[in-house]
Amino acid sequence: MFSHHAVRVSALAAEFALRAALHPRDQQLAANAALLIDIPKQRLNLRAVGPLFVNRLPKVDSHVFVRYMLELIRTAEASDASLGLRGPRDPIPDLIAAAETLVSAYEPYLEREEDPGDAVRAWFRRRKEEGLHSRRAYDAFLKLPTAKHATLVESASRVSVYPAIAMKAMAKAATEDTTLTELAALAAQDQTIAGNLIKAANSALNPALARVATIRHAIAYVGLEQTRRILTAAALRPLFASRTLAQLWHHSLTVAKWCESLARSTAAINPEEAFLCGLVHDVGRLAMQSAPGDAPVTLQRFKEHGCDMHFAELLLFGCTHAQLGGEILAIWQFPEHLTYGVAGHHGLRRNASRFSAMLCLAESACLNDENTPSSADQSRALEILGLPEESILSNRADLGALAALTIAA
Repeated sequence: MFSHHAVRVSALAAEFALRAALHPRDQQLAANAALLIDIPKQRLNLRAVGPLFVNRLPKVDSHVFVRYMLELIRTAEASDASLGLRGPRDPIPDLIAAAETLVSAYEPYLEREEDPGDAVRAWFRRRKEEGLHSRRAYDAFLKLPTAKHATLVESASRVSVYPAIAMKAMAKAATEDTTLTELAALAAQDQTIAGNLIKAANSALNPALARVATIRHAIAYVGLEQTRRILTAAALRPLFASRTLAQLWHHSLTVAKWCESLARSTAAINPEEAFLCGLVHDVGRLAMQSAPGDAPVTLQRFKEHGCDMHFAELLLFGCTHAQLGGEILAIWQFPEHLTYGVAGHHGLRRNASRFSAMLCLAESACLNDENTPSSADQSRALEILGLPEESILSNRADLGALAALTIAA
């Protein structure tokens, strides 16, 4: 209904209105009027605009609805960014115009791997000094919380909750020739990993049988292959311990199982590595949602306004979560083909890897709150993997015993 550009302007205008301490009603007016930013002025009339908001607004009588639509149209007409301060100084059109200008400045960088933050801030300051934007709009922009992705990467390299034994467990579990004795010895070195293995085994156990109480018993019951999956997931699970991250953890588990299923459909990818890649594909989102300060809450508000996360992440963090995830995995010394796959799993480039293609298809198969891959990306992913379109329908992602590792929201 509304373009990505208009929705981005709407989310940013609403955030500016909040930062400028406008009344909540004015914040909502800014968000709704900004949605009309792409509509030509000659089409800003009640007949064209009214149907766009029938299902977006609370049910009110027709007279109230008409008055509000006319107010939206007047606000949108006054929000022309090309007018600068020559136009009305009403705060809402002023903030919408500033938001539209900034969205247009950021959008060219969505396909690049660079942070335009400092350049855009300097450019916007010059525009303010030239009288093209108000002090109010400039201050609202400066109040946006930012968490530089370089800082997030540095923090991730010092994650104390992710001990060396967990990294070793993931690496060992992803190796097909690992023996039962090796896995048992590995699990025994970490109480949390051992506990999760026994819990998962008991969750899959026939209720009539005796409960699993030892690591060897658990491995013998679920089998080597399933044990490798459980150990890999159990090693990563502590990073998602917070209830606020429960949905992200469940999504990661589901994508991991989808990746494993897709890998079995093609001889090009090892299922063990596929599972691991799916499990860690969103560590960039994890870092962003766990960042200190107001940036994670602001990111959530952008999401609630319908803004695509790629734009919001670039604005607030200077990169996308996929790029950040690749950098974090490189610091954790993951294999290069896995880090490259994670870094490129949104928006497949010409030189996209098989792992990026696999993650793209797994994401498209899962209902999630990320950007849904485009049909062009899905087609490209199928081509890279040499899979027919119906392969998506034939694959499944049943968590099985891994469901015991989910976190209550």
